[in-house]
Amino acid sequence: MMIMTESHSQLSKNDNIEPIIVHIDASSKQLPKYPVQFTSEDLRKHLEPIIHKMITSEDSYQFQQPVDPVALILPDYPIIIKHPMDISTTHNKLLRGEYKNPLEFYDDVWLMHTCKIRIVVTTIHLFNS
Repeated sequence: MMIMTESHSQLSKNDNIEPIIVHIDASSKQLPKYPVQFTSEDLRKHLEPIIHKMITSEDSYQFQQPVDPVALILPDYPIIIKHPMDISTTHNKLLRGEYKNPLEFYDDVWLMHTCKIRIVVTTIHLFNS
């Protein structure tokens, strides 16, 4: 059995790599009996550095504040983007303790990513029309 150390793009179709299957016994004493509980302080401590890294990224300027569709004259924005999200809203939700676990934070960050893709695809479609 071989452990995959290459990225998918480096593997050829002829490489014979089998996935490693790990079996976990659900009755194991190592597994928590209840879902992991996160405090607001723990989440803030671990997620705020991620937010600051996103803010300092040179590609983040479009996502640092909520989009104002009226000021930017984007009447279709609410139709295209059903659930807008930005870094400042994510940061405020973290500071107010609205996230109960890291996955909720991830969902909002993913939402920003998908909003960007929708805007780009819609813009390309409009220019090609």
